Amino acid sequence: MFKINHITCSLLLFASLLLASVQSFSASDTADREQLYQMLKDGRHEAVRALDKGEREVLLGKLALDAGNNEEAISFLNAPAAEKNPLAALIRAEAYRRQSVEAAVRAGRYAHAVDGDISKLKHARLSFALKRADQRLLAFTESLNNQKQPALAIAAPAPEKVVKTVAAYPDDMNADIEQWRKDWQSLNADAYLSHYHAAFKTPEYDYTSWSTYKRRVNGRKTFIQVAISNLKVIGTAKQTPYGKATVVEFDQVYKSSNYAASNRKRLELVRNSDNGKWQILFEGDSNLPATSVADTPAQAKAEPVRAATAKTAAKWAINIASFDSMANAAAMTSEINVPPGEKQPFISTVAVGDKLIHRVRIGPYDTHAEAVSTMLEACPALGLTDCWLEQIK
Repeated sequence: MFKINHITCSLLLFASLLLASVQSFSASDTADREQLYQMLKDGRHEAVRALDKGEREVLLGKLALDAGNNEEAISFLNAPAAEKNPLAALIRAEAYRRQSVEAAVRAGRYAHAVDGDISKLKHARLSFALKRADQRLLAFTESLNNQKQPALAIAAPAPEKVVKTVAAYPDDMNADIEQWRKDWQSLNADAYLSHYHAAFKTPEYDYTSWSTYKRRVNGRKTFIQVAISNLKVIGTAKQTPYGKATVVEFDQVYKSSNYAASNRKRLELVRNSDNGKWQILFEGDSNLPATSVADTPAQAKAEPVRAATAKTAAKWAINIASFDSMANAAAMTSEINVPPGEKQPFISTVAVGDKLIHRVRIGPYDTHAEAVSTMLEACPALGLTDCWLEQIK
């Protein structure tokens, strides 16, 4: 979308992982976190050397950020090893944001008036990235404990619910999943999205916002490769207003021209007849429960998901900069190169005290979820550290 040192990442994974139950570090484990920090900083431990490129810097940056050392966090995350790591870019943006808040508070509200309300900076946290980094810290700690190193006293997450797995599944289900995989790789957005039911829903997306998001991110890729293995049906089929639904899990290895990841994926599939095509009602990591579908056929009528979330006339915009001068705002807007069909930058003039401030914004977006996912991608790509969302009419 943006012609500037573009950094992109799979926000679907972030959106899913945000809602996973991540065990937080408590204040009582300060000594253990210091031990972990020193081990990562030293870099000689076998487990540290085995980390992927940029992962050590991400973990060090998150630990420094948690300790309130924003400048040190930025130093780690600016290291060459983390240069192409999308998570490092997002956490670095959070560190810069915290620095901006500290500077604004020190300068006082009057000195910061050009940026509007300081509280908007304070609440613009990149929680997707922070929770993802916490999960990686926990995984790294568990790997140390599994190697029988002195255990770090970080509380383990709650035991996972045991689910019954069924090895057998219909041949046509396997064929439809395979066709979904091929259509995803083909970069044909219409073919790919045909595998998603109109009632598709995750905690962050409905079908419309998901379609918009996937057309945008996949449209900039030159190739996509997806490998699937160890497919299993979880539990038993259930009847829904949309037909018979079944949950499946599989190992997925994803690689594209600008991102790579692997995970255990969960899909909830539905079809309205024995000979019908299986379509996706939910997609996410296997540690997330599938989103419940409507309980009654009355709720299953046209566009049930969007109907469940009533829209108002207000929309969402991403604030990316503020200027005293309209000419400066216009100059910045003209430098942001957005392809036709994407949300374009625009200028809004607002009163702040007795002054008129010209804000450069991107949007507007119908849903908060779409605005959040665009902000998490666009602002780091533009090198901005203090973007915030605002509801506009």
